[in-house]
Amino acid sequence: MKILSKLILGSVIFGALFFNALPCGAPSLYPLFSYTRAPENPYENFAAGRIGIVKPTLKRSVLFAAYRYINGGGFSAEEQKALVDVWNADFKNIDFRQVDIGGVVKTYLEKRKSVMGDEKELPSIWVARSYTGYNFFPNCTQNAFETATATLSDRIASHGASDPSVKNWVLAQDGVVQN
Repeated sequence: MKILSKLILGSVIFGALFFNALPCGAPSLYPLFSYTRAPENPYENFAAGRIGIVKPTLKRSVLFAAYRYINGGGFSAEEQKALVDVWNADFKNIDFRQVDIGGVVKTYLEKRKSVMGDEKELPSIWVARSYTGYNFFPNCTQNAFETATATLSDRIASHGASDPSVKNWVLAQDGVVQN
């Protein structure tokens, strides 16, 4: 009888080594991922100050935002949106071509028309440049047209739309957007 009980006990212990033990608690129904370089989605939460756990492996722009909040500072709504835009471009690889700059270009062309009048042929403004192989980049970005519009408005306000130096500036700006 002792041998039989030892054999049964040994078999149970040996069999227990080959079965998985289920832990206590609810099973995870979905995978949990940990971000090492980016804040958790949505980025708006992190930009608004709900930073959670700050890891030293986060990118500098994310660590900068966390540092600012930890030191008692913060960001305005416009700055938070800018942070989210930077993180979307950096971490989600949002292509520049998905950004529609048609409105900014139209505003610039309207301002340009006040100096140059109605021309038959406008300069070719939106040109995608090729750079070794499959890489393309815009000739001028949205900020370039915003800055050009603001500068042209200042020049018109200080010198007038009919001033030759303002017209020369517009012609030089045409060379910039075409190059």
